Amino acid sequence: MIVSGRMARLLLGALILSVCLNLFAAAAFGGRFLAQPERGKGQGGIERMVHSAPEAARPLFAAKLEENQEELTERSRAMAEARREVARLLRSEGMDAAAYEAAFAQLRERMNNMHSLIDSILIETLAEVSPEIRAEWAQRWERRR
Repeated sequence: MIVSGRMARLLLGALILSVCLNLFAAAAFGGRFLAQPERGKGQGGIERMVHSAPEAARPLFAAKLEENQEELTERSRAMAEARREVARLLRSEGMDAAAYEAAFAQLRERMNNMHSLIDSILIETLAEVSPEIRAEWAQRWERRR
């Protein structure tokens, strides 16, 4: 089938529009990915947490996180292990609802353990900063997505 005339122009226009939209989407997602701190050895999340703190609290928060680095790493590995188990189940042929429930429950528990540790570190940090810094931190939390 040969396309010519008006139909050819419409198809060419649709192709150009499709390419433009794809390039826009790639740039938007790529820019978001590149704007994040470099990830490596679990440090990306910690760097983002420290960066989320008010400037005046960052050294103290970073020190508190560093003091707990071993436990943070251990809990991070436990979360990764639980995610791998969920992924293994997702790749399996059968659908065992009980196995999925157990795997997601374990992942949820390990995520809660990590969040609990981070909350404790944050509370320790907040206890040592001024009310003004806590107020600034509150504003940052309110602006978060």
